[in-house]
Amino acid sequence: MTHLLNSIEQAIKNQTLGYSKLSEEEAEVELAKLKEAFRFDYKVLHLWGHNWENREICEYGEGWGKELSRYLKDFADCIYLVVTDDEFYPWVVYYGEKRELKGLLEEQRFFEYFVFDHSCKKVLFDTHHNSLILFRR
Repeated sequence: MTHLLNSIEQAIKNQTLGYSKLSEEEAEVELAKLKEAFRFDYKVLHLWGHNWENREICEYGEGWGKELSRYLKDFADCIYLVVTDDEFYPWVVYYGEKRELKGLLEEQRFFEYFVFDHSCKKVLFDTHHNSLILFRR
């Protein structure tokens, strides 16, 4: 995971993106809000694996960027990017502009992550099954 996080940091710097890494304390606060909103159990490796009623699944291939943009359109302008990469909590969290997310992700190897905004009304997962899963509450 260290190599991935270094790569993300380098891409943010090289592209002068408006993303910043949250401190561990800040990340914990924001993830606690999301946990409460969705009743997530952070002891579970794949949060997206639950059988939720209000979810939408899209398996992607070449159309990843188009699908990502479609799902993100209803999110706030600034979002949290949570890098999970199939690791257990705690995770590294970045905060930045939604419009810059696709460019940041395109610079990386494929990895698991999820995004949410301040409202905590929806969360979008990108899974190791090459699926985007949107949860709404």
